[in-house]
Amino acid sequence: MPKIFHKHLRVLHLDSDPMFAQDVLLALLDHPTPPHAVVHVSSLREAIATLASEKFDVILSDLNVDDSTGLDTCHALRAAAPRLPLVVLTVKDDTEFALAAVRTGAQDYVLKDDLDSRQLMRTLLFAIAWQRRQMSRPLAMASVGANLDASSSQLQSSSPADDLTIGSPNRPIRVLQIDEDQPYAQLLRAVLTRQPDVHFEIEHAATFATALQLLGAQPFDAVLLALAAEGEGGFEMISRVHQDAPQ
Repeated sequence: MPKIFHKHLRVLHLDSDPMFAQDVLLALLDHPTPPHAVVHVSSLREAIATLASEKFDVILSDLNVDDSTGLDTCHALRAAAPRLPLVVLTVKDDTEFALAAVRTGAQDYVLKDDLDSRQLMRTLLFAIAWQRRQMSRPLAMASVGANLDASSSQLQSSSPADDLTIGSPNRPIRVLQIDEDQPYAQLLRAVLTRQPDVHFEIEHAATFATALQLLGAQPFDAVLLALAAEGEGGFEMISRVHQDAPQ
């Protein structure tokens, strides 16, 4: 059966390793619905020039290339294309580094050592969807940015006891987990609450009805949603979360 390509999905891939660039291309083309176009560039300079002359939907980038390294690459790409989602490629399963890239403006990251066609494509599509949702709420994003800046300034000038930075002990990341699988819910809670540098507070709902009650009663920073949770099915649940969660 012939593949159905994503008609308007164009990916800019920045990586100085031509062999890995070929692996990424093959992984994307191996997906049942691959991108319409994948453009590879090997340097930050070439990436910026290409972004100025062509339209893309998402950037997939290694942060260590011939003419730039680390978060400097992330900063430069965000400056060149502030409205485009950025997914970072890394060989290190390093939570601190990944979070630093996300704080700098990346939407997500992918491990080079664990390249999977479906996972890679899903990450790119989710990054695009997330960026579009954020761009549709510019006032909310401006408010969040101001609060993060204020929290950062407060962190530098205050004692640890006064630290209200999100993810700190005094301001944990509040997560609502919707999943009827109790053992898995307990496992995920254990994994998240064991993180040494980021603090989480987890609320669990086994049914969608319970989840909606919790969403209406208290604020959350994120929702972890199992599409098979009891009470509603599939992507209808995602729609209901967006509809019923306080903005």
